[in-house]
Amino acid sequence: MTRGSSVKFAGGASLTAAVAGGVLFACLRGTAVDTSTWATAGFLAMAIPTIATGAWLAHEQGRAGASFVVALGSGLVLRAGLLAVVVAVAARRGDPSLRGALYGLALGFVPAIAFELIWFARRAHGARAAAGWSR
Repeated sequence: MTRGSSVKFAGGASLTAAVAGGVLFACLRGTAVDTSTWATAGFLAMAIPTIATGAWLAHEQGRAGASFVVALGSGLVLRAGLLAVVVAVAARRGDPSLRGALYGLALGFVPAIAFELIWFARRAHGARAAAGWSR
């Protein structure tokens, strides 16, 4: 694809993350500081890598070579590593921290990955249609 597709992806994914972050922070109003701090850490640990590696994927989609697979694998490994770190550290701090971290991880991951899946499914469908393929 083009550089423009990666910028469009980053914009859409950022908007999705901003809405999810607003929902998270609205739900955390009045909770303990530890809970909201770890919710923020979990949210950022999932949202930022998803936006960054998704933009990289959008840039690499349709290009020859293994760069798309490298971008995909890098995103998965990065998110898995950050998830492990956030959960391990929050679990050592106690139940309110762990609960907040899990809320943040979920709201940082699920909406962003849903956007990513829809984005690439639409792009793949558009490429098939442009090539004249049908089911």
